[in-house]
Amino acid sequence: YIILETVMGERLDAIWGPFSRLAPSEKNQISSQLRVYLDTLRRLLSPGFFGCIGKQPFEESMLWT
Repeated sequence: YIILETVMGERLDAIWGPFSRLAPSEKNQISSQLRVYLDTLRRLLSPGFFGCIGKQPFEESMLWT
């Protein structure tokens, strides 16, 4: 599993766009960082099936999204 943590800061969708206050070099730096993070996540191996006996779905309301 992956543990995520909320961090303080500005949302990317709020500061990126046609009226962005980010310089092109800042956008390139952010894009490069995101690429590294996503490439790292893509390299993670799947542990296999996660669920109940008989390959039934795991029905725990705490894990529903």
